[in-house]
Amino acid sequence: MKKRKYDILFTAVLLTAVFFCLSCGHSTEELIRQGTEYFYLGDDDSAIEEFTKAIRRSPRNADAYHGRGRAYGMKGDYLQALADLSEAIRLNPRHADAFSSRGGVFIFLGDYNSAITDCNEAIRLNPGHADAFYNRGRIYLVMENFDNAIGDFTETININPADAGAYYSRGIAYFNRGNHDQANVDFSEAIWLSPEYADAYFRRGLVYYYFEEYETAVMDFEAALLYDPGHIEARFYLEQAAVAQQ
Repeated sequence: MKKRKYDILFTAVLLTAVFFCLSCGHSTEELIRQGTEYFYLGDDDSAIEEFTKAIRRSPRNADAYHGRGRAYGMKGDYLQALADLSEAIRLNPRHADAFSSRGGVFIFLGDYNSAITDCNEAIRLNPGHADAFYNRGRIYLVMENFDNAIGDFTETININPADAGAYYSRGIAYFNRGNHDQANVDFSEAIWLSPEYADAYFRRGLVYYYFEEYETAVMDFEAALLYDPGHIEARFYLEQAAVAQQ
């Protein structure tokens, strides 16, 4: 009788333990989802941890490698990011997001030709890939090919009209091409979409400085410093505009 009670108790405990383990376990998809949430919250270390768990559970899951590669990229570990994103592409050669992300990593590594090649492939696989157009536009901007940069940033905006970074970047291209009025429009739109965008205030301040509208330029430089007190260029031009007002 005692043995039977012991067996029943042991079985109950064992079933409880098994149920607990199963309830605590996460599927690969759940781990990727959690990693993605951490990524967008800016917690790159936790994101990497969750994506690594997903990779251990499913070593051939391209999305897990892509997620971890993006997180490594945000941490500035570009070589590890490159390795993970390349593995994602090896596992899924049609992974447009991985090509776009790897193109972004190549930009930071200074390999612009490889970056353009990856962005082109991402766009071929997904003609509506806003990030790929944006990354390619960034490359053209660095290469001072302003017409192509404007074209790609415009495509980005057409796909995602709420992309403040695309308006800001297109504004820089317009400014460098000498179209200061359009640059002003784009910087203003970037500020409207992202009211604490310090660099956009700074760039718009430069436009007003160029137009010799020093009072308005001062206000924009001050706004840039409000949201980024360490903005050295904004502080320099604020002093220049203040002197020019006198």
